[in-house]
Amino acid sequence: MGQDDIVCGQFLYRVIAVLGIAMMGMVNFAEAEPAMMNQVVKKQTFAESKPDLEGKWVNQRGSSLSIQNGSEGVLKGTFTTAVAKTKNCIGLPVSFTGAQNGNAIAFSFSMAPGGSPVVIATTGLLVQEKGMEQLKTFSSIQYQGKDEWNSRVVCNDVYKRVVVKKSNKGNKK
Repeated sequence: MGQDDIVCGQFLYRVIAVLGIAMMGMVNFAEAEPAMMNQVVKKQTFAESKPDLEGKWVNQRGSSLSIQNGSEGVLKGTFTTAVAKTKNCIGLPVSFTGAQNGNAIAFSFSMAPGGSPVVIATTGLLVQEKGMEQLKTFSSIQYQGKDEWNSRVVCNDVYKRVVVKKSNKGNKK
């Protein structure tokens, strides 16, 4: 593999990344800076590039993620939905396992514990917007059964970190 092949591969990787971000509604593709395609990527170690995602996150519909950081890019946690066709799923924490690579995440889970015929695969990006951490996610919701027009749903959600205020009770001055 020659240097031209490596440069071409890096260019294609960046184009795909920009298109993916644009599809998630995070960037207007028409305004994406062309110089971004020519930047040299500095290889970071995992520890240098791993933002802390641990904690509770809530989206615009009231659904939540509780995330625990694992080792070597593994995420674990629970998803609790606030909206669902299968009412038994509402408020039921469902376990997930996923991966983290820098500020990018991916995880999947089944809603079978609540009696739902659904599996969900989610990818997302941790961003700072207006001074607030947000997880901007894209989910593919797949119903079991026949492959019909309504058996697959996609959606975008924005999760905001829930900040837990520490109590001063019990502190004597």
